[in-house]
Amino acid sequence: NFVTNFRNLKGSIKAEVEAISFDDEAVKKEQAAFPLSEVDSRGNKRYHNHPARQLLIEDIKNGAGKTYFNCPRDLRNTRSEYLEFNPKYFRKQFNRQKQREIEEVGWQHRRNVKGAKKNLARLEKLENVE
Repeated sequence: NFVTNFRNLKGSIKAEVEAISFDDEAVKKEQAAFPLSEVDSRGNKRYHNHPARQLLIEDIKNGAGKTYFNCPRDLRNTRSEYLEFNPKYFRKQFNRQKQREIEEVGWQHRRNVKGAKKNLARLEKLENVE
């Protein structure tokens, strides 16, 4: 019985992997057939594949986040690549990148573990009282 179930499970996993790979190939073909335009529907340049993105990442790593803390417009005026973006949109990307630089990887997990320990201690304290 176990062997039969195990064999059936392996077969269903194989079929699912094949379906996923087929879907992945279909998505890749669609993306190649219909590439994203340089501008979005609002007329703004796309940030995720623009050279300004990498420049902003480097600038923030080199301390521009602190230098231009409340003045992203001043940082925007330092490079021609930044000037291609709307000031409001550039400010949003500046603040996002600054936040990414501040946050550490895995901070949510550490917060959750700390909260779980705190909750367990609270529950143990309640049990000891009763």
